[in-house]
Amino acid sequence: MCGWCTAPREPRTRRRARSCLPAPWCAYFTISKHVTTFSLADVALALESAELITDRRGTLPVSASAITDDSRHVAPGTVFIAVRGTERDGHDFLQVALTNGAVAAIVEELGKVPNGLPAIVVRDGRRAAPLAAAAAYRWPARHLQLVGVTGTNGKTTTVNMLRHVLDAGHGRSASIGTLGVLVGSPGETIEGGGGLTTPGPVELQRLLRLLVDGGVARVAMEVSSHSLDQRRVDGVQFDAIVFTNLTRDHLDYHRTMDAYYRAKARLLEYLLPHGTVVYNLDEKSWANLRTERRRVAFSERVMTAEVHAEHVRFGPRGSEWTLALSTERLPVRLPLIGDFNVTNALGAAAAAYALGTPTAQIAERLSSLPQVPGRLELLNESPAVLRDYAHTPDALERALAAVRPFTRGRLVVVFGCGGDRDRGKRPVMGEIAERLSSLPQVPGRLDYLDSSTHDFLDFGSRPRCAAAIGAPEFAEGPATLCTGVDRYAHDCLGRPIRRACR
Repeated sequence: MCGWCTAPREPRTRRRARSCLPAPWCAYFTISKHVTTFSLADVALALESAELITDRRGTLPVSASAITDDSRHVAPGTVFIAVRGTERDGHDFLQVALTNGAVAAIVEELGKVPNGLPAIVVRDGRRAAPLAAAAAYRWPARHLQLVGVTGTNGKTTTVNMLRHVLDAGHGRSASIGTLGVLVGSPGETIEGGGGLTTPGPVELQRLLRLLVDGGVARVAMEVSSHSLDQRRVDGVQFDAIVFTNLTRDHLDYHRTMDAYYRAKARLLEYLLPHGTVVYNLDEKSWANLRTERRRVAFSERVMTAEVHAEHVRFGPRGSEWTLALSTERLPVRLPLIGDFNVTNALGAAAAAYALGTPTAQIAERLSSLPQVPGRLELLNESPAVLRDYAHTPDALERALAAVRPFTRGRLVVVFGCGGDRDRGKRPVMGEIAERLSSLPQVPGRLDYLDSSTHDFLDFGSRPRCAAAIGAPEFAEGPATLCTGVDRYAHDCLGRPIRRACR
C-alpha cells in the first residue's frame, strides 16, 4: 500500500487503446508498467544534491529495474520508497516490499527497515519520492514543454483545450488530469494516473517518460492543491503555469481559504526561469501573486487584458467572439456552451500564446474543439439532458446559469456533493440548486446528508433520481442537468448516467 491517497477512490473506467495510434504507442499501451533499468548511484546523487540523505545501511545494488511508493507494485528488482501519508505510513509495508523482491528502500526511519534490505535514509520522504523517481526515469520533464494548470474550476477543460490546440505542427501533445492521461486531439487513453487529478510523484515521472518515449513534445497537466501541498510535482518544472479561478473547495483538507490559496500559489515555485505566469484577471485572488516572471493576463470582461474576448455572443451550441491576442484579432466559434468556457478558452489561448504557438493556429483549434467529457456535455437532445462535472458552489451556479437562458420551462438538476468531503459547501449548493432550477434532486446515500442541508431539497431514493433523469413524467421537462464528481455523474441505479439518458 502507499501513503499518498487521502480517501478511497472508485476505479476509473477506461477505454481500451485503439490500434490506429502511430508507433510506438501500440507497443507501449500493451504494457501496464513502463519498465526501465536505472542506476542507484543516479538516484542517490539526486537525493544528495537536494541535501536529503542523512544515513545509509547495507550495500546498495548497482542497478534496479523499477521504483515505486506502493508496496502492491513491488516486484523483484524494485526500489521501494516509504512515504508517510495522511492515512497510511509506507514504513508499515517495508516487510511486504522485501518479501515481494525489493532490492533497496528509501526511508525516513531506519529502525523500521527489516534486516536484509539496503536503505537510504532521508529527511523527508515526500520530497525524496519525486526526485528519486525523476532520476530513475532520466528526468523526462526536461524533454517536454510543460504547462501546469491550477484553480478550483476549469482545470480539466483548460488542459483538454490545450491538448487540442497544441496538437499540431511538430510533435504530439498530451494531457494529464481528472480524465486520465490522453494523447493527441482525439484523446487516446494511456492507462495510469491512479485516479488522482495529479498522479502520485512516482507515477507522474513514469507517465512523463512514457510520453517522451512515445514522441510527445508538449504536455498540459492539472496541478491540484493536494499535489502541491504534498510535493508530488517536485522534479518537474513548467514552461507556463495557468491560474484559473479560486472558490470554495477542499476545506476538509486545507481548513481555510487562505491555506487553500497558499497551496495553489506554490505552483510558482515550479516555473522555469524563462517561464510565463498566465492568470485570470477576473479572479481577484490572483492579484496577490508575487513573481518577477513574465505575466500574461486573460479576461472575459477586462478589455485591457493582453488576452481577452470581444463581441461575445452566446447560443445553445456554443459562442462566437473575437479573440484578442495582444494587437491581433481573430474570429472564434467555440463549440462549448457557457461563459465559463469562454474563460477557459482564453486561459488555454493565453498559455498556447506564451509557448509561441501561432495565433492563427490558436483561433482555428479553439473553433474545432471536441466535446470535453462531463463538461456541459449534451447526452440527449429531446428532451435535453446534459452532464457536467460541477461539484462546487461556483461551478454548479455557472453550469445552471449557462443552461437556463436556452431552457423554455422546467430545468431539473441532479447534483452530487458527497458528505465525506467539505460538508460546508452542501447547503450552499442546495440554495443554488433551489434558486436556479425548477426541481433539485440529490442522489446518493442518505447518510451523506445532515441537518445542515436545507429542507427544500427533495432527497429522493435512487429510483426517484433515476426518474428525474429518464422517466416519462420528467421527460416533458425541457432540460435536465446531471452534475457532480465522476462517481455521481456516472452512477445512477448502478448504471452510467450517459447510458441511462438514452
